Amino acid sequence: MRKLLTALLFLATTPAIHAQKVDIDRFNFTARYRNLPLQILDSSYRTYSVSVETGQVMKTLNRQDEVMNRLVIEGWRQLPYDAHVHIQVNMEDVLIEGTEMVTKVYLIKDKDGKQIGERKAYRNQVRYSYAARWSMTDYKGNVLQQEVLATRSARQTHSGPEYNSEAEARASSIFGFVGLLNQLNQQTMNQVVNNLSQWLTRNYGYTESYVSDFLWILNKPKHPDHEGFHRAWISFRQAMMLMTPSDPLDEVREKMKPSIDYFNKVKKMCAGSTDKHGRKIFFAASFNLAKIYYYLDDAAKAMAEAGEVVMNGYDSKEGYRLQNWAEALQNHMQQSKIKTRHFPMDTESFRGPDIATTRN
Repeated sequence: MRKLLTALLFLATTPAIHAQKVDIDRFNFTARYRNLPLQILDSSYRTYSVSVETGQVMKTLNRQDEVMNRLVIEGWRQLPYDAHVHIQVNMEDVLIEGTEMVTKVYLIKDKDGKQIGERKAYRNQVRYSYAARWSMTDYKGNVLQQEVLATRSARQTHSGPEYNSEAEARASSIFGFVGLLNQLNQQTMNQVVNNLSQWLTRNYGYTESYVSDFLWILNKPKHPDHEGFHRAWISFRQAMMLMTPSDPLDEVREKMKPSIDYFNKVKKMCAGSTDKHGRKIFFAASFNLAKIYYYLDDAAKAMAEAGEVVMNGYDSKEGYRLQNWAEALQNHMQQSKIKTRHFPMDTESFRGPDIATTRN
């Protein structure tokens, strides 16, 4: 009798959440934050200057100041001189080293798919080369980065338009030589500057991200915790709507408390559950908390919740993925010595180093 009463008492106090079928669905949201630099310089370095040296052909096609202005590091301010770092770009003109005629044969078929003839097309294929390198030095004279971007030994190819006759293709090659040379020089210049600008921004800049993500929300109306999950979801969404890259997270954290409290409550209810439904609910709550802490820039708590997702075993792959996210965020913040991805940025207020410069 005592064993029976104990069993009945256990069943009466076990949450209904374990006993009912559980359906969880992805509920999407967006988040906004500022990306931190991948490579770390002195944290006071926030201004840069640029100089570009090119061959004569490139020089005639591009004004130097226009090229300099196209080289952008997001989150930094470009100054004409006396900046924290100086970026030097050196490019040699494109040289066309050879051409060849390429013939392509097109099969002509009738409506039944039977070959009834062929048509030939001709185009010029050009081999060309250029050389480019860049370097970054700080105002103290330290070389921070330098790289050879292209050498003459790495030849490129360019394919011209197709013509119906070989004579047309050859004439185009002869009479269009200067135009093609200018096109390749301009194209190469734009490519080098754009690629370098993107690389510098990715590694040293502060870009803004607007990402889509999701939480797992219990979505079975008859389940006793359906309403609780949805209230937590609504509180979460309202908090995330306040998130911007430029504003601190204080208000977002405050608005997020009801959601955090609820998912922690659900975890306690399902702790130690061995049935599939209870583990599924525990998974959803831990997963959601890991996401919440990740977007609140609390990498340690996000990693702890991700670990519980792994240990729960319902979907360990998701737990490992969340662990990787949290670990990357934690390492990133430690390296950059910046504890948040949400802070104002007024690049126009940035000033260069306090140095005296003498000009002749």
